[in-house]
Amino acid sequence: MKQIKILLEELIETCSTYIQARMRLTVLQLSEKTSKIASDFLTIIILIILFLFAFIMLNIGLAKWISHGLNNEWGGFFIIGGFYVLLGILLMVMKEKLIRIPLLNAIIKSFFTVEKKAEDKVIDVEQSLVSKLDSDSSKKKMS
Repeated sequence: MKQIKILLEELIETCSTYIQARMRLTVLQLSEKTSKIASDFLTIIILIILFLFAFIMLNIGLAKWISHGLNNEWGGFFIIGGFYVLLGILLMVMKEKLIRIPLLNAIIKSFFTVEKKAEDKVIDVEQSLVSKLDSDSSKKKMS
């Protein structure tokens, strides 16, 4: 009877440890997802600002160069502006294929990667708990 009581206490303690580990893992998963999203968002914003400044300077230079070649002060700017209007129309027509689907795939892949890591951690904790229970029960049987 005492052995059953001891085994039950060990089982309760092991379950409690497992639940605590699972809760910690859930908190870590959430914080990892949140920090990754926040850092990725901040990085993207900084890169967009830097590339936007470079892009504007390159476009102004290209427009002035075309204007110089045409001997028309504003012609290069209108040509560059027309190019971007056509590019915008093309993106609106093909937004599903060029923007939406690749973006959704990247987001889904990111979440599944984090989820896979979490599942691996849970499996490791479960295996360590099972091996601990097995070793404890074998020690009890020997004594």
